[in-house]
Amino acid sequence: MIASRLARIGALVGIVLGDGAARADVLDLDGLPAELRAPAADVARVWKDRPDDPSVLYQVAALYARAGRARDAMRVLERMERTGAGLNPRPRDGFASLAGDPAFESLLRRIRRRHPPVLRARVAHRLAESDLVSEGIAWSQRTGELYLGSAKRKIVAVAPDGRVRDLVRPGAGGLGGLVGLRVDDARGELWAVSEEIDQPLPGAVIGLFRFHIPDGKLVRAYPVEQGKRWLLNDLEVGPDGSVYVTASDSGALLRVDRDSGAVEELLPAGSLPDPNGVALSADRRALYVAGWYTVTRVDLATRERTMLAKPRGVADGCFDGLYVHRGDLIGVQNCVHQPGRVVRLHLACDGRRILRATVLESSNPLFDGVTTGAVAGDRFYFAANSQFRKVKTGEPFDPVTILVLSLR
Repeated sequence: MIASRLARIGALVGIVLGDGAARADVLDLDGLPAELRAPAADVARVWKDRPDDPSVLYQVAALYARAGRARDAMRVLERMERTGAGLNPRPRDGFASLAGDPAFESLLRRIRRRHPPVLRARVAHRLAESDLVSEGIAWSQRTGELYLGSAKRKIVAVAPDGRVRDLVRPGAGGLGGLVGLRVDDARGELWAVSEEIDQPLPGAVIGLFRFHIPDGKLVRAYPVEQGKRWLLNDLEVGPDGSVYVTASDSGALLRVDRDSGAVEELLPAGSLPDPNGVALSADRRALYVAGWYTVTRVDLATRERTMLAKPRGVADGCFDGLYVHRGDLIGVQNCVHQPGRVVRLHLACDGRRILRATVLESSNPLFDGVTTGAVAGDRFYFAANSQFRKVKTGEPFDPVTILVLSLR
């Protein structure tokens, strides 16, 4: 899901943060309303500990931009640009207020000159059903099919030749809006996260759903405890068939037992920074969990959490989808880059350090809301245009375009 701390507090940050220039590495909280101080204080705390982290600098600059503090926003953006991470400010994060400012326009030109578009992906499929508004995508080695979730509360299957069929009918068993999807090929099953994203869905069950492949029959639903602010997001299947799901609003990591139906908090609320994408490590002993400013490694046996070490200039925040391929991480990074990009994080042999980052695809003109993807051997499939924004604007939908990248 396209999610970031700023996305949830952005509507509140139109109130000034105070007068005068802010001190370096100190986010000026003066004059903030009570409802904004907690999330902004969290950004300030992280900035103090990670003063040169490009993902953190991006969020700080966006706070200032939303508040009309152009001078402070530019000061922080300049620091971010000098890290060499190549992050391109998104207008929706408040940077639209800087449009036309000569210093800001010069900064954008510099970023784009030093980090030009990377266009390696080719079109794999174009779907006639253009208004799917698909968040999650998964691939089955058994069937060769891709599976796309939909805001229409259904799941479609895309055959290798491009034929599309409804695999799971709308609202089956109380299915809500589809978020993360994962295939468990060992057991011939498809898991899906069911949520209420932007509005209440009558009869929707918030939790996980398990379907049989290839007929799409519902095997079981796993509702989570109601009354909590979960925002269930992405999921991964563990070695024993257990399923792990991130809860972005609460900062928890849940574990679902496929047989007993028990849902537990493997990590309680507040353990992870806005957790989103999640992927099983190559040695199957740990999970990598994406957050708003970092990737965290979670040991499945001890539940120990460790943020991946990394060199200066690597932005490992805001990965929506996160996947493991040949010991590295492949991520769809969207909430710190306009219009999004696909990045490989090269990991050390122990899987605990990022050695460097390689941009695999960026600034593709087809991009209109890139979110998640699916590793299929040495290929990576992802939808170029989820088109979430068009639900609100009422613009006509374009055909859903699925792109494929070679990971060799």
